[in-house]
Amino acid sequence: MANLNIDNTSISIVNSSSNSRPVFHSWSYDEYNQFMIMNFMANFQPSITYTVHIAYSAIIDRDLQGLYLSDYTDANGVSRTLLVSHMEPTFARTALPCVDEPARKAIFHIAVNHDPSYEVWTNGEFEHSDVLNDGGITSYFTPTLNMSTFLLALIVAPKSDFACRPYRFISSKNIKSRICGRIGILPQLTYADEVAYQSLNFFNQYFDIDYALPKIEHFAVPDFAGGGMENYGK
Repeated sequence: MANLNIDNTSISIVNSSSNSRPVFHSWSYDEYNQFMIMNFMANFQPSITYTVHIAYSAIIDRDLQGLYLSDYTDANGVSRTLLVSHMEPTFARTALPCVDEPARKAIFHIAVNHDPSYEVWTNGEFEHSDVLNDGGITSYFTPTLNMSTFLLALIVAPKSDFACRPYRFISSKNIKSRICGRIGILPQLTYADEVAYQSLNFFNQYFDIDYALPKIEHFAVPDFAGGGMENYGK
């Protein structure tokens, strides 16, 4: 992890596949390796699955790394902000506690609390949403495939300014492809939409291996550190 504020009282084993749950004792930080080292009162047992709960917070900046804020000017000339992610190569550790190494993979279950005037895009497909007592919304998404942390993607943007072109369906597998971005530039993304659709369709047939996810979305954001990013599904 890096630059995360950990709530020490929150760390615990909340579930395991046995009746034994080691009690959390303390943790330390290896600054050089950016490791969070947790100590428990008992050893973990082989072949047992444990779930560790950690509550934490972090500062979201405009540094184009991890989860960051991106600024743009809307159609009325007003400065607005959206939330964007860029986890490659090692910035996932600034967004959440994780084993942030490409060889180590995980399934991500993503839920986002947000204002109802905002839309959320991520690796999985939208599943459902719940309305909170304060009027906010929690949006839930289908779990990802087993993947590296740097492939995690998240965008939270105003509905009034961002949207997507219609889905296009690839082959008999019903793989969905579309382009997203600011509403005012969607007509300019026709060519990108066509290339994305035709490319995936071509490679599915050429390699005789279908794209493994139900959707692929390409999102144009105002500022981004790389020329592009191969987030799985986004």
